[in-house]
Amino acid sequence: MVNQSVGSLNSQDPTVRLISPLKQEQETRDEHAMVIVDYLHRQGGFAAVHDKTDPATIRQLLGMSKKSFKKAIGGLYKQRVINISDEGISLNNLKREST
Repeated sequence: MVNQSVGSLNSQDPTVRLISPLKQEQETRDEHAMVIVDYLHRQGGFAAVHDKTDPATIRQLLGMSKKSFKKAIGGLYKQRVINISDEGISLNNLKREST
């Protein structure tokens, strides 16, 4: 018979151990996204880096691994914050219509 308690979390519960790393990964991805957006602002909205850029260049410019960079720009692209082209990445200037 399995002992199950309702309303409390057991540190041995595997779902508790999975939530923490996933939350930490999301927070790290968000931090990397902010680094990229800040860098783009300082560069006038465009940076000649993209998913095919050399990992050493990405680390030198942004202080993160290429894998982290790709995850962060993927999220920014999905949120329509940036545009990705063969030349690099750029901030989207979303114009809001006035009502």
